Amino acid sequence: MASYKGTGIVFMRSLLQKKGVEQAFLSSLSEEEKVRYQRTISVSWVAIEIVSAFITKATRVLYPGMSEKQALREFGIELARDNINGIYKIIVKIISLEYFMKQAAKLWQTYHDSGEAHVERIGEKELAFVVEKFAHMPVSIYESTGGYITGMGMMSGLKKVEVVPEMILDGIKWHIRYV
Repeated sequence: MASYKGTGIVFMRSLLQKKGVEQAFLSSLSEEEKVRYQRTISVSWVAIEIVSAFITKATRVLYPGMSEKQALREFGIELARDNINGIYKIIVKIISLEYFMKQAAKLWQTYHDSGEAHVERIGEKELAFVVEKFAHMPVSIYESTGGYITGMGMMSGLKKVEVVPEMILDGIKWHIRYV
């Protein structure tokens, strides 16, 4: 079973509180899930199925007027904004998206205990972020990751970032086109 570091849940808790919808989220959880949610810290490892369920339930209360896919993408964009703050806001504007994505690939295993990530250059303004050896990645994880990639592109000052996930034999490939 795949696991994910608790940083995403810690961010989620902060976002739910900031937007005033944490109680609505908590009401959708079982008692066991509430304990897991409330006890998770950044260095905790949490089963990917639990993380996926939390993200799905949280995005329903965070973005009630959006489709599930749009809400998951928006969550990923907000996570990128949160992660890229302070001095990183300045640095991200002077480095290329390709370089940024390569750094994200190197960090993949810091936050995920499954999958191996790398970046492929497809064309002048086209990349692929690829995670192999992670065949059953939940939809909420790959759609929010697509949002995170979009958010990174937006933070770097790109005018348009299009991210399209493609299931591959043993993982997923996010096709990234940008201007």
